[in-house]
Amino acid sequence: MNLSFDSVLKSEEEYIYVGNVHPLVTPALLKELFVQLAPLEKISFPQKKDGEGHFGYAYVQPVSRKSVEYLINVLDGVSLFGEPLSLRRRDEPPVRLYINNLDKSVDNSLLREAFSSYRVEEATVVMDSYGCKGFGFVNIKSESDANSAIQNLNGRNLMGRPMKISIAKKKESFGF
Repeated sequence: MNLSFDSVLKSEEEYIYVGNVHPLVTPALLKELFVQLAPLEKISFPQKKDGEGHFGYAYVQPVSRKSVEYLINVLDGVSLFGEPLSLRRRDEPPVRLYINNLDKSVDNSLLREAFSSYRVEEATVVMDSYGCKGFGFVNIKSESDANSAIQNLNGRNLMGRPMKISIAKKKESFGF
């Protein structure tokens, strides 16, 4: 196969971020899924240091630049072990939303379901020993989807409580 310079991936921006990877998914299984559709140059599947599995995401680099969009379009949302994969270009970070005023019974799955119309990459409820601490975070794939989610869901009830939704602010460094 003779690839032109233009079609060969040279930069990290052409990696595909694969998020929401179920704990039972192995590097071999993920690779097998992708190579069914396009040849891969590289796959990176960060593992936890304690040997207790992976972090729930991977990076995939197809051989051809043309394969990036194709793989994202075909595999985004495909379920492995009941969890939909979330694919995007590595250089397109998600928009992180802060969700406040959550009921103690809200969990990650329920929060994800509430935002499911807005291309959710990840939903995380902050918990303590009594359940939800009243807030969580949702990563949305694009700014337009995040803005739509805020516009349509802010104030909407989830488990009997109106959600308060805003763009998450980064913690400030105090430089100590």
